[in-house]
Amino acid sequence: MRNPQRGGGLTITLPEQVLEPDETVYEILVCRNVGDSWQFLVITDRRVVHAWYGMFRGWRVRDQVVAAEVAGASFEKKWITGRVHVHRRNGKPMTVKVDLGNSDWCGHIVDLLDHLAAGGAPPRT
Repeated sequence: MRNPQRGGGLTITLPEQVLEPDETVYEILVCRNVGDSWQFLVITDRRVVHAWYGMFRGWRVRDQVVAAEVAGASFEKKWITGRVHVHRRNGKPMTVKVDLGNSDWCGHIVDLLDHLAAGGAPPRT
């Protein structure tokens, strides 16, 4: 499935503050903006990262779940937004807010996380 976010031509350069040099990105989910910050859920071969980019603060990792600790994911509709929950084997889930216009892509992200948590093969690049 091609990423339909932002007109399908999504290019994001993630710096060392977010990813290790040899980390492979499987998919990216653009989350809801908060003030001057853009949020992303980045699924890699090692972990799931909730990254923020703030105009004045730069890149920050807000939360992350190591791949071995991912127990699955779910999508929840809330009034005018949605939420993607990344469930941990132990502890509270990592939750990000998303626009409901991206619900098909959110479903793809949830399916991918469930597949990887069940021990499935990574997606082809």
